[in-house]
Amino acid sequence: NAEYGKQWYQRRVRATYNSLYKTYSRGAGYLNDLYMHLNQHFTKRTIKNEWCDHYMHSIEKVKKFEKVQDLAMNIWRDEMIEKVHEPLVTAILQDITRDRRGVSTYSNILRDVIHSLVEVQSHEDPQGSQLQLYKDLFEERLLENTGSFYQKEAQKLYEANDVSNYMIKVIEKLDEEELRLRKFIHHTSISPCKKECVNKLIADIQDRLLDEYKIMLKDEHVEDLSRLYILIRRLNEGCKKMADIFHDHIFENGKDSIELMARGCSPQEYVDALLVVYRKFTNIVSNNLSKRSELY
Repeated sequence: NAEYGKQWYQRRVRATYNSLYKTYSRGAGYLNDLYMHLNQHFTKRTIKNEWCDHYMHSIEKVKKFEKVQDLAMNIWRDEMIEKVHEPLVTAILQDITRDRRGVSTYSNILRDVIHSLVEVQSHEDPQGSQLQLYKDLFEERLLENTGSFYQKEAQKLYEANDVSNYMIKVIEKLDEEELRLRKFIHHTSISPCKKECVNKLIADIQDRLLDEYKIMLKDEHVEDLSRLYILIRRLNEGCKKMADIFHDHIFENGKDSIELMARGCSPQEYVDALLVVYRKFTNIVSNNLSKRSELY
């Protein structure tokens, strides 16, 4: 059918591109070694261009020479990547989506194709345009694809699970995604991709999670408290919001205990009541909230 044909075409684009790139880059490496003398004596130097001097006086009279391999990579970028990047990147993103859904992919080919977008400009200034092609053609679409996928995933998970199971599944998803990102993409894209995941899976429903946090504290669901902390600490100001709720809960809990004990109790019983509250919530922080000092 049409969908199968489309998938077959995209797989062929990716596999054919990867095969051709490996052959081409290997050949460029051989030529680079063959012309090593030329590279060493004429690259990154400027010489008088006598042809321009004689025929085209208006053209700049100096010319910068490139290494053979660098020149070959520039040709591949201009003549191949610029012309096939649209279907190529689409195929890559669909492979990543399939991997996120648990469908097996050709991991080595996928990784090699993605990294080829960096390799073709690896000779550029590291502080300048070395990653520009990769970012323009791939990273921008990857971030958009990641945000869209996990927005839908968050909605499905939240509708199908209670909060406890939702947190379990989100922690699993985030761990899986980090492994996936490290396996496939350039390391500079890992952090922005993880941020997209966190925004869609956690930040967008943060208020609902914090409402449940109050119930978890009241019912002393310590495992859920631990899971929620693992998620919320990934957000800016997330731990501060947890701390504010936690402090309010301790205050109310302690106040109730003290009011019960204050009616005719001895000083020793009063102090014991305070210690019970202190030890109870110190244990919660120490055992389930990674001993975060701001929660005390």
